[in-house]
Amino acid sequence: MNNYGIFVYTTHKNFSRCQKILETWGSNIENLFFYTDREPEANTKGNFIKVTDDDTYDSNVIKNLYAILDAQKRNYDWSLFLGDDNYLFKKNFESYINSQNNIENSIFGSELLGTWYNKRTNRAYDFKYLDGGGGILFNKTSLNNFVLLMDENLESYIDNEDLSKFSDIAIELIRQKGDISINTTTNSAELGPIKQRATPGQNDQLYYGPVEGWKEYVDGLYFGSMAPWNVGSDEMLKNAITLHHVNEQPVIKNGREWSLDKLWEYENNINNEEVSK
Repeated sequence: MNNYGIFVYTTHKNFSRCQKILETWGSNIENLFFYTDREPEANTKGNFIKVTDDDTYDSNVIKNLYAILDAQKRNYDWSLFLGDDNYLFKKNFESYINSQNNIENSIFGSELLGTWYNKRTNRAYDFKYLDGGGGILFNKTSLNNFVLLMDENLESYIDNEDLSKFSDIAIELIRQKGDISINTTTNSAELGPIKQRATPGQNDQLYYGPVEGWKEYVDGLYFGSMAPWNVGSDEMLKNAITLHHVNEQPVIKNGREWSLDKLWEYENNINNEEVSK
């Protein structure tokens, strides 16, 4: 049996999305937790944990870091941290963690390479880090070591002008305080699913653009920081551990309908096809 937990940071404003997660990919996950900003009502389905009263996007930093502290106490072999707009393919996730070293001092995910621009401070930072959009995975070793590097006052990560409002940036700057390594989900790190953020001057927007040609080089399972309609082919879709920008409301992209329900249907069809072979 796989000993892991899935930790989702969310807000009460996306409660219906979380319920849809529980009806789809989350229905097969034994240890699934949601970190939010409102106490759940009585008899609410799912494990909802109030972290803060803040329901703004910036609160994702505290929610994610609180989830990391909570996960460490729960003592799973593996802990995956996601946003509420992700889809998790359970079979691929379990295949991936079973293929990895669960005592290696590493965190796992889809690596970003390029420039991160903080418009609050008008400073640009050039470094590599793991994209929270595809999920960030810790094993027990790296999680224990990461918690030792954290400030007990989680509010300090909101007040730190260098961190802005991105929890993956906060995680990376904490990681850099120690010797925890990054392990990406591609065998061709410089040609795999690495993305880059915008440089200053592009309307102060963050640009999520894959390095040209990356789709040709993905080998094996990967954490998908991209939306499913940007994956490129059904063959690549089959290799996704996670996908990003997936909601309860369907959208039509590239002539197909995409939603939590549609990906759930797709996943079940794929699993049934493999069983019948």
